[in-house]
Amino acid sequence: MIFFCGGAFLSFVPKERASPLRAVAFHFGMFFSVALSGLKFLEIYDPGVPLTLPPRLYTVALSGLSSQASISLFESTILSSVFRMRRPWVLPYPLPKEKQYEKRETNMSDKIKCSYKQSRNIYDDIITHKTWWSKLYNRLFWNGVDDNDIAADLLANIKNDFSGKLLDVPTGTAVFTYRKYQKLKDADITCLDYSEDMLSQAKARFEANQIANVKTIQGDVGNLPFEDSTFDVVLSMNGFHAFPDKEKAFDEVLRVLKPGGRFISCFYIRGESRISDALVKYVLSKKGWFTPPFETRDSLKNKLEKRCHLEIYNSRGAIVSFVATKQ
Repeated sequence: MIFFCGGAFLSFVPKERASPLRAVAFHFGMFFSVALSGLKFLEIYDPGVPLTLPPRLYTVALSGLSSQASISLFESTILSSVFRMRRPWVLPYPLPKEKQYEKRETNMSDKIKCSYKQSRNIYDDIITHKTWWSKLYNRLFWNGVDDNDIAADLLANIKNDFSGKLLDVPTGTAVFTYRKYQKLKDADITCLDYSEDMLSQAKARFEANQIANVKTIQGDVGNLPFEDSTFDVVLSMNGFHAFPDKEKAFDEVLRVLKPGGRFISCFYIRGESRISDALVKYVLSKKGWFTPPFETRDSLKNKLEKRCHLEIYNSRGAIVSFVATKQ
C-alpha cells in the first residue's frame, strides 16, 4: 500500500517538480492494487493448473513502467501472474515442474463444471460488483461495464404480466433474475444449468423469496430435454461464452423457441476490448470459466440475422446484449 499512498501524496505535488516520481508511484500503485485483487481470489479459490504466459508478453508488459499506454497490458499480466502463484511472495516463470499442480480434469465439460464449482463463493460478487476487489477487477479489465445495468435493460423487455413459458439457460445463481421472477406471477419458468452448485444456489434463492412458479433442472444446453417450439422466451444471461459447442447451443435454443418467440441474451464477445480479450485468453479460458471460440460483434449479428429478427442489438465494452425474435 506504500506505493499507492505515495502516488496519492505525489498527486498534490506540482507536476513540474514530481512528474517522474508521480508516474512511477502511479504504476506501482496500480500494480499493487491489481495484485491485491488477485490475492483476494486466492483466499477462496484454489487455482488448480498454473497459468503460463509467453515470455514476450512479460517483456512488453514491463514497458508499462515507463509508458502510460502500456498500463493495461501491464495490469493484465500482473493479474495473470498472481493467479499462477503458489505463494503470494513468489512470482515464478515458468513454474518448476515439481511445483505445478496436478491436472484435475481432462474433459472440457468436467473442467467447466469444476471451475464453476470452485468459483461458487465469488461468482455473485464478481458479476454484481458488490466488493471493493470485484469493483477494481471490473474497472481494470472490463472497462467498468456494469452487468447490473445490462441485466436490468434486458429484463425490462419481459413485461410483468407475461403469462407464457420462459426458459432461463444457464440460470447461474439467479442473482440477476430472481427479483424479476417475483413479479412474473403468471409465468411458467424453467431454470436450467449444467452446474449443480450454481443451480442449488438458485433454488435456495427462489425458496427464500417464495417464488413458487419456477422449476430447476440440471442439464446441458447442447441437448435440451424439451420438445420443439416449447417456450415463448429463452433468456440467457452471461452464459454463451462458457458453452463448449456454441453452434449446438444456438441450434437448441432456437429449436425449443416458438416461432415468434424471443431470444434475450448477453455475453462476452471478442475484439471490442484488448484488456478484456487478454484476460479471457490468458486467464478465464485456461481456468474453464470461458470456452473459445468466441463471436465478434459482426459475426454474431450476421448469425442472428440469418434466423431471427433483431429488435435490439447493443454492445458495451466486451459485452453484447440483444433481443431477437425467431422467424
